[in-house]
This record gives sequence, structure tokens and C-alpha cells, in this order.
Amino acid sequence: MKKLVFIFVFLLLTGCISKATGNHTPEAANDRSTPVPLRAVYLTQQQAQLSAGDLQAHPEIVVVQTFDEFKQYASQKIALWVDKSATPFTPEQEKWINEAPQAYFPIVLVGYSDTLYSFRDLLGLCCFMGPPMDRKLEPGFSVIQREETSDPITPAVTFLQGYNQKPTVPSILEITNVLLEGRLKAAPTATFLPIATSITPNTTEVPELSTSVSGTSQVLLIDESHKDGFPTDAAKITAITLEKNILKINVTYQGGCQEHIFELHAETAFLQSNPPQGVFYLSHDAQGDTCAENVEKLLSFDLTPLNQERNDPSERPLLLRIYEPAGGSLAREPYMPLIEWP
Repeated sequence: MKKLVFIFVFLLLTGCISKATGNHTPEAANDRSTPVPLRAVYLTQQQAQLSAGDLQAHPEIVVVQTFDEFKQYASQKIALWVDKSATPFTPEQEKWINEAPQAYFPIVLVGYSDTLYSFRDLLGLCCFMGPPMDRKLEPGFSVIQREETSDPITPAVTFLQGYNQKPTVPSILEITNVLLEGRLKAAPTATFLPIATSITPNTTEVPELSTSVSGTSQVLLIDESHKDGFPTDAAKITAITLEKNILKINVTYQGGCQEHIFELHAETAFLQSNPPQGVFYLSHDAQGDTCAENVEKLLSFDLTPLNQERNDPSERPLLLRIYEPAGGSLAREPYMPLIEWP
């Protein structure tokens, strides 16, 4: 009789333990009998950015401390969350996260809202270009979704967004769930140029993926004395690329209820460095927009009018010092790295 009681108590205790842990092992993750299907694996070390209470309230997220465990859970399609404490990735880790199939899972860097710093400098995702930067923008989190293209070496980005807010499990989970389930319409793909997107966390309505791309405008030539004569409503530059004479600038700002106006102003006198430097100011007129939705936009400017100010463009390149509007004034430092205009 005592033996039967002992066995009963043992089974009861082990059953409670299994229920408390959620049975979240890599093997159970692929078992259809698992009570709560996993939606994300969160790699963290030391102090995590997401609170323990927040994580415990969401059994669909498993927390791991080692990269080997992280890799095991990616045997199924799942969102990959990486805490900033587990970065930067080693070359071996970078190689793994750029391989199929996990390269095409939703990937989140928890701790920074700067997408370039998060995915290029910390995780080593292919194929961001340029030297490392120190534009962390914390607290926050960054989300990326890539898809396979005809070129197996270069994937395409279908979603790229940084969120300048305190990271929480519900706000991140809502975004990665939408991406996992394919409930965002694909936009025209671009190779690691941030696609303009608008998605608002903490809502029950799932928005469609949208792009916001401006037409190409000509750069406006000014002298130094006119640099304070245009609107400087706050906007953050997140990426800059140059295609021949066309300068493309990705910006994020708050709004959503009015059409915002951006212009690029260039001083006609260059800084006499070697190579010389051109000074540019991005202006932003929010037109009184009081909405607070995070909006990302791709701007395009033709630099051809500035060519007449250059003695011989073929001999020496021009480094572009571009200052973003900081809200009532211009930023004190230019966007880095400086872009070279051949």
C-alpha cells in the first residue's frame, strides 16, 4: 500500500513539473501534442531586456542561454529573438544565421532600434554595406524579414523596421506572429535597402505592408548663410545609398495624418579637405501633423545640379556630409559613414 502511495505522489509531482515548464524542449517543439505551440526562441545572456514576468506570461516563447540551444529550436519555422547581451555574433554564428532556412525566419534584435547597427554590426546579416557605426538608438528593438531570391547569395528584405520604444514581449510577438503567418502583403523587394513600412504594435488589427517612396527631387543649392532658413521637424536618417547621381535616403518620423515634405539643401562651397566635402541639410516640414504613428519613407534626390560647382568630378570624389533635422534645429553631427560621390 505504501509503495502504491509513493508511486501516485511521484507521478503527481512529475506531472506538475512538466506542466510548469511547458515541456519546451527541442524535441517537444516538433511534437504536435505540445500544449502551446512555440512562436519564438529568445537567446539571452546576463541581464535580458525583456522582463522575466513578461516572458513567463507567454509560454509560446522559450528562453535559451546558449547558441547551440538556439539552433536546435530553429529546426522548425519560428521567430528568432536575440537579446543585445548575446551579441555581437561570432563568424560561425553569423554564417549560421545567414543560411537557409533560418535566414528567412523573422529575426529580432532586442535592445536597439537602429536596424543597421543591429543587423549589420551585431548579427552580421548579409548584405549590408559600409563600415561599422555607433548609432545604437536604445532602448528599442529591430525586426527584419528576408526571403529567398534567384540569387542564392543575396536574399531580399520584405520587412525592416526599428522601434524606438521600450521592448516588451507583446509588442514584439505581435509583429513576428504576423510575419510568421504571412499576413503582410509582400512589397516590391529591395536588396538590403530598408523598405518603408508602417506597422503599429499593440493593436488587434493587422495592417498590410505598405511602401512610402518619394519621387526623385533635385538637390537645392544654397550658401552657408541660408542653412537655418528651412523647417527642421524631427526625422531620423536610417540608411543612405548612392546610385550614380541619385542619392537615396531612408528616414523615419512620427506622423501618419498629413503629407510630410522633405527637401535636400547643399552648400555650393565645399570644405577644403582631402578629398573635399560637400555639406548637405535635410529639411522636413511635418505640416502640423500631430499623429504619432512611426512612419518610414524612402527619399530620392538628384545631385546633378551640384556637379557644376565641382572643378573636375572625374579627378577627385566628394564626401557628402548630410545633417538630419532634429526638431527645431539640425543635428550637430552628420550621418556616418560619409557617402563618397565619385
